[in-house]
Order: sequence, then C-alpha cells, then structure tokens
Amino acid sequence: MKNYNLYSELITQDNIEQALKLQHSIFPREDARQNYIDAIEQNLHSNKPRKYQIEYYIVKDNNGEPIGLWGHYIEEELDECWLGWYGVRQDKRKQGYGTLIFKIFEDWAKDNGFNIIRLYTDDVDNANACKLYEKMGMTKEFYKNNDDVTTDIGNIIIYSKSLTNKPLTPWNNRFINYKGQQDKEHHKGK
Repeated sequence: MKNYNLYSELITQDNIEQALKLQHSIFPREDARQNYIDAIEQNLHSNKPRKYQIEYYIVKDNNGEPIGLWGHYIEEELDECWLGWYGVRQDKRKQGYGTLIFKIFEDWAKDNGFNIIRLYTDDVDNANACKLYEKMGMTKEFYKNNDDVTTDIGNIIIYSKSLTNKPLTPWNNRFINYKGQQDKEHHKGK
C-alpha cells in the first residue's frame, strides 16, 4: 500500500474501546460497537479469504495519534467492496485526511481485485462528506427502497465508483439493509 504518512490498525478486541471512543467522537448519534464485535468474531472463525472478511480500522498518523476510521465489507457482489464507518476526527477535518483515508480504502480495494467501490451515507449529517465523495469521482444515486425504511434522517445516498475502465453498474435501489444497520446501532452492544 502507498505511504500516506498514515497507517491503518485493524480493530481487534485489544483496541476496540479506543476505536469506539474515536467512532463516537466522529459519529455522536451512531454506535458501531455491534459492527466491530461482529467483525472481530466472524474473522476469528472465518475460512473466507481475508479480502472477503469485514474489517474495520483505526487510522493513525506516524506519531500513533488516531485520526479517523474506515472499514470494508462485501454486500452481495463479489467484485464490489463497500466502505463503512469512514470518518475523520472533527479537529482533523479540512486538513486533507478525509481524502487520504479514502485513497487508502480505494487502493486497498484495487490491490485486492475489486472492480467497484460503494458506500452509503445521508445528506443531512454528512453533507461535507458528500462533497468529498463527488470530488473523488464517485457517482451519486438516491436510495429509495420500499422494503428498507430510510425515513429517520434525510435522503440516503449510495455513492459508487468503477476502479476499472468498465462502465459503472448503478445500484438501482437494491436492498442494502439500512433498517438492519439502524437496529444494530440501537442495540448498543447488548
């Protein structure tokens, strides 16, 4: 992986509390605890190749100071990788770290043979992030799936980008289980 003067530290049982503290500072209304626990447990017992496992990372600078978070997971298409729990500490925003962390994810996806990267977000809490995704060449689609409740915060947007010279296949409102993620966040690790 290219050197961005940042490194990604896998979230494990040893550093999960540090990751959660950072996550809460970035996303104060959300809780990643169950996502992190599930990923740690699944990866301990998984026979899947690493690139198909769910992994979350704390991003640190060369002094070991936590800057942000990112993670990857596979939704349904094996050549598509999703970015999850991606963010930068508030006091480190507007300094280029969001772009660098995004490039770390994009390079990881390319290096692991994925053809498309995707993420979902909302346009209320993450309006500035939406600008970054568009700057990074991602295509925007509004998510309106009647089988997946998305009325709690603004519009849900799916951003996608082809990592090859092949045309991008739109998501076209396929199910992303947004409601399931919201339920998981509200359990707060119970």
